[in-house]
Parts: sequence; C-alpha cells; structure tokens
Amino acid sequence: MAKDNQNSSWHTFSIVIKVFCLLPLLTGIADMVGGTWILMQGGLQLPHDVAIDPILNSQIKFWGAIWLGFGASLWWVSNEPHKRGTMFIILMSTLFLSGLGRALSYALFGSPGTVLTGAMAIELVGGLLFLLWHRQLNANTLA
Repeated sequence: MAKDNQNSSWHTFSIVIKVFCLLPLLTGIADMVGGTWILMQGGLQLPHDVAIDPILNSQIKFWGAIWLGFGASLWWVSNEPHKRGTMFIILMSTLFLSGLGRALSYALFGSPGTVLTGAMAIELVGGLLFLLWHRQLNANTLA
C-alpha cells in the first residue's frame, strides 16, 4: 500500500512538472519566432530602429532557444523524476538563479512590468518549492 502511495505521489509530481514545462516550451518558441516583437507585446516600448536591430533580435531568439531547451530538459526529467534527481536539481537551481538575475535587475533598474515580475516570482519561489517537494518525495521513497 505504501508503495502505491509513493508511485502515486511521483506520478502527481511528474504531471505538475509537465504542466509547468508548458511555460518555458511555449514562451521559448514565442521568443524564437517573435524576437523583439514578443517583448513589445509585453509592454516594452522600443523605437522602430531598435525593435528591428539584428543584434537584439538575435540575442532574444538565442535566449528563447535556451529557454526552450530548459523546458525540454525538464520534460525529460519529469518522465522519471525519481531516477533523474541530479538533473532536476541542476535545472531547478538554474531556474532559481535566473530569478536572482531578474531580482538584481529589478533592484538596479526598476520594475520590468507585471509579466516579468511574475516570472521572477515563479523562478524564485517555484524553483524552491519544486526542489523541496522533490526532496520530500525522495525521503519518503528511501524511508
């Protein structure tokens, strides 16, 4: 009976992580396709000559691909989170560090707006909560 509960808990965890993965997968694709246009949809005011700058667009599309890769890697981990714990920790630590980067930018330059402030909160709080949940599931599995 306890084994069934553990399997059920890991299954629930896996589903929640997969739902979370939709965020980096979809926004990564959007950044790759849209470049600066996506940022402007979020409220960034850019002059036309800056919005079409090839360097800026290249960077946004590059980071969109990295974010997409993060989502794909996390999806892969979520298939067997009890066996891929080290990679899960690396990914969640990366997520948390990205939130710290946003927080530093917020402190130095001000609010980036509601959407990116929300992203910062998800990165800081969500990454830690997922790590704690994973740790608890591991402890229950080993007990």
